[in-house]
Amino acid sequence: VRLVNAQKIPCNNGLGFTVATQNPLYVRGDYNTTQDGIHFATTMGSTTNGSSVPAALMADAITILSTNWIDAKGTTTYTARPAANMTINAAFMTGNVPSTGTSAMTFSGGVHNLTRLLEDWSTNVLVYNTSLACLFSSQMATNQFRLPGNYYNPPTRNWAFDPNFYNPNKLPPGTPTYTLP
Repeated sequence: VRLVNAQKIPCNNGLGFTVATQNPLYVRGDYNTTQDGIHFATTMGSTTNGSSVPAALMADAITILSTNWIDAKGTTTYTARPAANMTINAAFMTGNVPSTGTSAMTFSGGVHNLTRLLEDWSTNVLVYNTSLACLFSSQMATNQFRLPGNYYNPPTRNWAFDPNFYNPNKLPPGTPTYTLP
């Protein structure tokens, strides 16, 4: 499943929008950064300005592709795939390939690689206004993490918890909840 041109996503009468799939999910370009094409939420903590809606991405694995991504270059070296700055305003619920050791061939990459990358991000910024949840081992996307420099260079990662998620009325549709007995 691939999401493209998703700066503006369905508002769903203010309830927000969730994409869920048992397959890997690819997000290409900014996600959920405007509702009117004039005002944008593209910096850390900017989701409270009303330009984004409650959103979640739930998948076996999530790969982030910048607007510079070109499918035909997918098999070339990562240095031929320069990324572009990008913002994603959505909660993530996804799987990973668990670590079985500490070597380059057995380490999962940690939380900073929960979302997967395939480009040279070395001069770019990736902004996440999010909540990250790794709840299972990936069943479809099961290749072990490889150290940066093999198939991507990392971006500057600007991460922030989306403060909207403190408000139960602003949680994305389908958010798992638990009520104490």
